[in-house]
Amino acid sequence: MLSIPAIFLWTLSLAAQSGNQPAPPVVTLHAAARLVVVDVTVTDAHGNPVRHLPESAFHLAEGGRPQILAGMEEHSAASDAAAAARAGAGLPPLQPGVFTNLVPPPQTTPTILLFDALNTPASSQGWVRRQVMNYLRTAPPNTRIAIFGLNSQLVLLQNFTTDIGRLRAAMAGVHPQGAGPGDLDVEAPSAAVAQIHSQLMADQPPVGPGQEGFLEQALSDFVDIDYNVNEAQRATITLRAFHQIALFLAGVPGRKNLIWFSGGFPLSLIPPRTPTNYTGEPTWKREYRETMDLLARERIAIYPVDAHGLDVSGASSSERMESQSAMYEMADDSGGKAFMNTNGVAQAVAQVVSSGSDYYTLAYVPSDKNAHGEYRKIRVAVDAPTGLQLSYRRGYYAEPAVSTAIAASDDEGPSPVRAAAAYLAPPATQIQFFARVLPSLAGVVPVADSTRRQLDPTHNRRYGIEYSADVRSLDVETLPDGRRQSHLEFVSLVYDPRGRVIRSDVKSLHMTWTPEQWVTAVQRGARYQQEISLPAEGTSLRLIIHDLENGHLGSLDVSATGLEPNSARPPK
Repeated sequence: MLSIPAIFLWTLSLAAQSGNQPAPPVVTLHAAARLVVVDVTVTDAHGNPVRHLPESAFHLAEGGRPQILAGMEEHSAASDAAAAARAGAGLPPLQPGVFTNLVPPPQTTPTILLFDALNTPASSQGWVRRQVMNYLRTAPPNTRIAIFGLNSQLVLLQNFTTDIGRLRAAMAGVHPQGAGPGDLDVEAPSAAVAQIHSQLMADQPPVGPGQEGFLEQALSDFVDIDYNVNEAQRATITLRAFHQIALFLAGVPGRKNLIWFSGGFPLSLIPPRTPTNYTGEPTWKREYRETMDLLARERIAIYPVDAHGLDVSGASSSERMESQSAMYEMADDSGGKAFMNTNGVAQAVAQVVSSGSDYYTLAYVPSDKNAHGEYRKIRVAVDAPTGLQLSYRRGYYAEPAVSTAIAASDDEGPSPVRAAAAYLAPPATQIQFFARVLPSLAGVVPVADSTRRQLDPTHNRRYGIEYSADVRSLDVETLPDGRRQSHLEFVSLVYDPRGRVIRSDVKSLHMTWTPEQWVTAVQRGARYQQEISLPAEGTSLRLIIHDLENGHLGSLDVSATGLEPNSARPPK
């Protein structure tokens, strides 16, 4: 995933905030060969990172066949910080009515903490949180962390921040002093709602301009959800949570560390890694493979941490051993490392944050160009002293170029747009874009609206939405006459305070650009306009761009409180 140059961020941001209407836009071209990227951490016998290895020291094989490296790059916390500083400190200030899901280049390798209450006994959850709080008390500065919680749904509890105080406040809100360990528990949904809701209302700063209050009302829906789900349902919910996290992290360049605190994941639900096509397998097996492939493509390494802690009896149950084996498998499949049977949770987090920032990126084009969905094993070796430990993903599923992860056309699998439209879903950043949301004239429904009816401005107001998307995020076809074309879907959804969709607008279209329009699109983004009416209070707006060719998604949320109808002028 390439980082977005600062000049493009500035240009696209200013274009999105201006009233000028440029010509339509364009996007990323099809690639015939798939470049495989493998991130490798190299540590010595004491767990310290090994630096400054040359490209010639690395040897990579796929399916037992040596591969020619197309390139190698070394990363460290210092080098990544310097690169981020060269790319730019961040986004320019946004004008009122302008929102974005763009992610500035990180200065350190981002880390996600996922607290899995769905698969973790109540007795272990409080202990894990206390261990993480211990780590946060001594975490080094500029450690970039986001916090998620998983019960029946994935919830973003704290967006990325380097402010350790905010992270500690978020953790304290999730599990305040004096509360039992059953917060966010499968058997105690009401306690989960109370704790998360309190944390959001009291401790957590808003995610972004105009997004204040978006999550707190939705979290009350947890009260009415039955959490006594069976094993297969838990596996499906967990996999889809990983899929959502991958979409959330897609716009963050480089490697990402996902530390997953969990009681386990059933081994029987992980399909065998055989070199065969998996057409016709049950949906949940296919979802596992596709989700792990998506995590690999977005360069997300999973670090499972067994929430049970140290087994002092020395006689682990067969169920726990199966869960641990499954977590080892998931770590190997993503290039992470599993931490099992240990009370040193704080030390495990510190090790991931430290060693995960020092790694090597290897890239190659497979010598076998015929992909049929088979699993291909990867082996990396280093010409260096013995005793070194290498962590990297052990293989990938070689899907044909026309295949997309969890495709929308698959009736048995989840629709990507439906997943992105879930009320608590974190923003997706595979397609990065700005949106300008400003009121139309005096709340009158435009002539283009077939009803042509007058809306009561005290209860409803009509808003114009102008999208400006990074054209490099899109899939573009070059037509025989030199024009370029992309097939996109623009979705705007209005939610009531209970998280129900009360209004929507969905438009699918082929966007076509001449060579001259392409130049403008690269500078100003792919442009499209929608209109939708919003009730005056208690609602939120979600905007989604879906690439119908490669399945990529971008989304962002806007709270009605973030819109100022009296001070903003209507868009031209």
